Amino acid sequence: MAPEAIAVTHRALLAGVVGLGAGCLQTAGLDKSYAHGSYCALSAPAAFCDDFDSGRLDPAWVPLVDASSSIGLVSGAGTKSPPASLRARVGAGSSQARAAVRRQLGGPATEAHLAFDLHLVQAGAHGAKSVVAQIFFGSADASPWDVRLYATDAALLLQEADRAGNDETYNDARPAAALPVDRWVRVAIEVVASSCDVSIDGAPAATLTLRAPALSLARDMSGISLGSVFTQCTNDVPACVPGDWELWYDDVTYATR
Repeated sequence: MAPEAIAVTHRALLAGVVGLGAGCLQTAGLDKSYAHGSYCALSAPAAFCDDFDSGRLDPAWVPLVDASSSIGLVSGAGTKSPPASLRARVGAGSSQARAAVRRQLGGPATEAHLAFDLHLVQAGAHGAKSVVAQIFFGSADASPWDVRLYATDAALLLQEADRAGNDETYNDARPAAALPVDRWVRVAIEVVASSCDVSIDGAPAATLTLRAPALSLARDMSGISLGSVFTQCTNDVPACVPGDWELWYDDVTYATR
């Protein structure tokens, strides 16, 4: 690793977290190459790869952060591929709060393949759910269609959201596998033709037959969101705690065809 990269990494280790607090954006310049020995440098990456190991959060990630939340790079013990991972935190008691990053990527796309390492450290309780990953098609600010992966305190939920018409419609499927808490897992989301499939550590976890397949996906751009994109309660249980989420991410890849 170059001396200047070592210096940046050393400062990150001392600081512990580098990135976004309540509305604060890390605006350091973008490295054009991956850190020596990092996940993205050593693997054969997809069209897009981010292992968060350059010592700073790429400013192409757009923050979605509320006052009670934070998102940024964390270093030290617990990271998936040192020296850093991305950490999203939503404060306890927060309602419909966000702690996420969003990135607009290219197209056109009739297929989309997103993979990332995820460590669910803390989840809301008693019916709480949070979108932990999203693939959207079209502009991020006016996307007519997306697929979302929710985590709850008990299971995962895969959802299709279609806003192409006058009303927003949803298509849900509850997978058989829950998202393990307090350990790293590899999550893959694949959108191909009329199907969206999710796997955890290579094992099938969810599948959804899409209502807006094939032609609806052929848009000139797409993108991804990671973190606690938004939180809410799945029902009216008074004990529901929509906030109090902590999620770590690492080694993100994304490709379209």
